[in-house]
Amino acid sequence: MEAEQVHKGGFTLCPSGHKNARGLATCAICSLPLIEFKEELASAVQLIRSLTAVFSRSKEVVKFGLGGAGSKLLLNLVAGQANRVSSINFLAIGADEGDEKVFKVWLSEVHTEDETDRIYRTGLHRLKRSKDKGGGVWSSTLKSATKDKQLDDKIRRIGISESVEEQISIFFAPLGENITSGVGPLILAKIKNINPDASGIVFAILPSEEDTDQTHFNAYCALSRFLKSDERLADILIVSQGDALRKMIGIDRSGRRLSSDILIPRIVDLIFGQNEVDLAEMVRLARSYRVQVFSPVYAYGRSYEIYDKIGNILDHAISFPLSPFDYDSVVLSIAIARVPEKIVDKVGEKRLQEQFNEWNRKRFPVLKGTSLKVVRVNENSDRIDVLLLLGGSSISDIIRPHKDPYKRFRAYIENLDLWGEFALTEDQLKKIQSGIDTYDKGMARLIRKTASAT
Repeated sequence: MEAEQVHKGGFTLCPSGHKNARGLATCAICSLPLIEFKEELASAVQLIRSLTAVFSRSKEVVKFGLGGAGSKLLLNLVAGQANRVSSINFLAIGADEGDEKVFKVWLSEVHTEDETDRIYRTGLHRLKRSKDKGGGVWSSTLKSATKDKQLDDKIRRIGISESVEEQISIFFAPLGENITSGVGPLILAKIKNINPDASGIVFAILPSEEDTDQTHFNAYCALSRFLKSDERLADILIVSQGDALRKMIGIDRSGRRLSSDILIPRIVDLIFGQNEVDLAEMVRLARSYRVQVFSPVYAYGRSYEIYDKIGNILDHAISFPLSPFDYDSVVLSIAIARVPEKIVDKVGEKRLQEQFNEWNRKRFPVLKGTSLKVVRVNENSDRIDVLLLLGGSSISDIIRPHKDPYKRFRAYIENLDLWGEFALTEDQLKKIQSGIDTYDKGMARLIRKTASAT
């Protein structure tokens, strides 16, 4: 009604109420700008509708990138999987400044200025640093993050809610980074406090052998803290050794040699490119068999015509696991295979399942469960990618290369009495070791029980 009154009689009112002929840009009396209310109202309504669609979308899967490497992986995936951001269901914490700038440039190319600013401010977060001298150690970062109220707000703004059933949070987590080790388990605990039914999947990368003792110390502590001995925190921890990932090579369909920079995103896409139903099924299996930690094995671009069976492909790939495992301890075997449609049509999905189950039965004596997800792709090729997740091995075996550096850094803290400087206590480190020992004892009991029943 107000807009109709403003334009009645062919004139436009300025903010002071002066009548002006239609078409003028400023008031002839006071020189204030004239506003076409109908156009402004329509524009405002459109903006509100657009933002409402972005923020009110049901967010079953929410992604977190932790630290420099984790944030870079997340932001590259966000930019690579869609022409534009339709839902702000991600949060990069502690991204490097250069990666932030690259992401913002991409946003600005496909979004309006207002959308770019809102996505950037919501989907990225810089931690407030504490003033203590323990920089680089997870406990000091945890101390800062605990006081960061903006972090709590952003967790909710990207979609974590008690009203979303079977909500899944995904973490890209280089464990040696202090942000990952300090903030990752804290965020997952906050998520479970908001939504007790939420589940967490962590794509965890351990340090390389050449990294510092402090980095290995962070990683050792992070793995235990994600497990949490008194209650299940992360439902699935997919743990890869940094050196194994770095040494990965592959050959693409055109014969070009591929390095880990290309292969790691493909692994991540195989796991997390699934819909929420498939991810929820992975979590259900892990919970059912009481397995949290998985060692991955990856086969890229293997010719089905040459290998003849999916089992033959896995036999070759399993010689180069991305984390150590024990054949006699595997109780759960989950695989995701990207297969050209012509191979699925020729062989049959049922036959691929049978091949996978047969291979598992021959390899793992205490195996309790298997699952193969076949992802059809429209490719004129016979090459398939398979990611195998083996659950049941002890964490002590997986983390053995990192235990001596952990012990050295712990001794450094103890000998120089640096507990206060690093915001650490002896009790905290006792709980770290207890978390690993408790998980290993539980898996050992499960394996003995399974072995006695076979």
